[in-house]
Amino acid sequence: MKLQTMDISRERKTLLGWMPHMIGLAFNLEHSYMTVQEAQSIFGDDTIIACTTGDVVYYGEAYARLLQPERNFIFLHELLHGTFCHSERIHLIRLQRGHLYLVLANWAADAIVNEAIISDPATQNAVFTAPTSFNIIRMASIHRVMAEAIDFSQATPPQSYSREARLGLQMEVIYGWLVWAYEACRQKRKDENSEGPAEGSGSAATDGQAGGIDAENTDQLTEIERIVQTETAWDLKEPDSETGTENTLSHSGMIEKANEAIEKARGQLESIIQSMKVQGMGKGSALLSLENDLPEPVVPWNTIIRRQLIRDININLRDSYTRLSSPARASLALRRPVPFTPGTTIFSDRPRILCVVDVSGSHIDQLHRCFAEVWSIARMKDAAIDLVTFDQGVRQIIEIKNRHDFDRIVNSRFAGGGGTDLDDLFDQVRKMRSPYKAMIIMTDGYLTPPEETEGFSIIWAVTPGGATEGLEASGTVVNIPDYMTLQQAA
Repeated sequence: MKLQTMDISRERKTLLGWMPHMIGLAFNLEHSYMTVQEAQSIFGDDTIIACTTGDVVYYGEAYARLLQPERNFIFLHELLHGTFCHSERIHLIRLQRGHLYLVLANWAADAIVNEAIISDPATQNAVFTAPTSFNIIRMASIHRVMAEAIDFSQATPPQSYSREARLGLQMEVIYGWLVWAYEACRQKRKDENSEGPAEGSGSAATDGQAGGIDAENTDQLTEIERIVQTETAWDLKEPDSETGTENTLSHSGMIEKANEAIEKARGQLESIIQSMKVQGMGKGSALLSLENDLPEPVVPWNTIIRRQLIRDININLRDSYTRLSSPARASLALRRPVPFTPGTTIFSDRPRILCVVDVSGSHIDQLHRCFAEVWSIARMKDAAIDLVTFDQGVRQIIEIKNRHDFDRIVNSRFAGGGGTDLDDLFDQVRKMRSPYKAMIIMTDGYLTPPEETEGFSIIWAVTPGGATEGLEASGTVVNIPDYMTLQQAA
């Protein structure tokens, strides 16, 4: 759909007068105007003031009704979202983790952008004014939500969280805090319900509820629960959400496209920021406050698994022995000097991989493509694979001779359920004679990490929507994305 170009000449003149170092960035994005009908058709929301999908900023009819100082603020807000690739990065979060709370990602990005704008000396005047029609999200908003979640759940917040954090933060870090807050509150509700009404009494939480509390009764919810269950993300949309063209790319292709956008933005910003520092100008500016926001490029999940497995199962001299030639063996038997014999062969035992499948949840369908990556490495390195299934304890130990064995076992549906306990698993591993060189655990992540890993550097393959808190200390965490979520609208 071809949209009309938005006239933002006044906003650009304001930026040139107050932030001349940023004027070039304003021309890197397209600016399009949407009627109410077009906004409803493209994004399903006819109340949009302004939003961005990365390369394009869309302005609704409500934007035109704002006062000019409010338009200047919104223009700068959306410009910073686009410049720092927030839309592409929330798409990366979905690709990496297999799940995205879009409204929480919007809160995280808004908080750092608004904090940077308001802290900039150039905006502390009547030329840039936050719209009076709604309360903008700042870091104080994030800390308020976190404080309530900590108090309600009585859980320990992530180590990265600081109550004093304000500037110099990264969107992904704040998003992680908010996800923790929401999941901590949900877990608290779940624990309370398990101790309360009997099973079958209708107290179980659903997607529209929080631990048996109807989402419409927002006075009973914590703020983070209310945000997730009742609010929508208003100004950040995933790239190409209006056309669906992203769905034609492979998972790795989508990650590569987002990485390219981030690296392009990094190049543009570094030259501007470096010039500002050389000239001794821009102290406290929004750009300098957001300098550390851009993340490093993302490595696709399957590449992480391949790299880790290859490193773990590579043959080295410690696993090898020397097979001596017949003359050498005869000389040793007669206690004579061993003659030099070229071509002495180094042999090694066949490396073995232990594939562990957590059957306590309903995530079994997600494991086919994860095992396909493991099997391809095993074939390339001539490694053997054993499969262990577990929930509250080890259920089966199966030798996988070909990929069809795994498919057949998965398609037959594991018999599992209940909680998840790794203690019995590592007791069994300790007793096994096979010297495993690598261990990959496929799980939804809702478990307590083992205290003793028997020397393994574990690869945790976490299925979509799974929890990863605490797993990093005992190995490499790989989030398997759910491709089906990519088909859903933002």
